[in-house]
Amino acid sequence: MTLIDEAKNGHAEPVTRVWNARFAKIERRIAEIAETGEQRVAILRDAIGDFCAAELAQRDREIVTLKKHMPTLRTSFSKRRQSTSKFTRSPCALRRRLPDAMKRSVGRQD
Repeated sequence: MTLIDEAKNGHAEPVTRVWNARFAKIERRIAEIAETGEQRVAILRDAIGDFCAAELAQRDREIVTLKKHMPTLRTSFSKRRQSTSKFTRSPCALRRRLPDAMKRSVGRQD
């Protein structure tokens, strides 16, 4: 290995040539890593794109199915609302009437 401060002897290459060769090797390796990194990014991007497309397609199919069921649900809901009798009370209405019922049952002698 030739160091920067070493003088050239009969067997060593000039310092600049050694450093240039090492830098060239490092640059080639960095270029290889960058290329494989870019390939990985492209593969991941494509995989994520495929996954998103599949998920969106499934969501769209489910939306279409729900839209098909909407008229049926509306019909059954409106029939239920119409079929509720006038004797059906909401919990709030029953709670308001509870004190009156309690007074009547207390005053009652069985």
